[in-house]
Amino acid sequence: MSEDASPSSPVEPKVRRGPDHQVVFANHSRVRITPTEISLSFGFLDEIPGEPPSVQEKVTIVLTPAHTKSLIVSLNAILNIFEAKYGNIKVQYPEEQLPLDSVREALAKL
Repeated sequence: MSEDASPSSPVEPKVRRGPDHQVVFANHSRVRITPTEISLSFGFLDEIPGEPPSVQEKVTIVLTPAHTKSLIVSLNAILNIFEAKYGNIKVQYPEEQLPLDSVREALAKL
């Protein structure tokens, strides 16, 4: 056995797209948590002048807390590479859009 093929080396799984695979654009997301799951909902925020903003949710992905943390680590690494190449991403949210109270309430229930 070669050094590169040691039993402890991680094996990348073959990725296949199922027949119902979709690509969805999202400019809005919502997070919900339970003691065993973290749900990420993605949708399209539509802001029409003169009308209240509305969101059409397209998909919800339910993850285990461990997989969520792994995803965060991966996304953080990808964003660091992106920003090193293209510059800092500036994100600004109006204070009233930050769901801090609902996050605190959900965490207190765990």
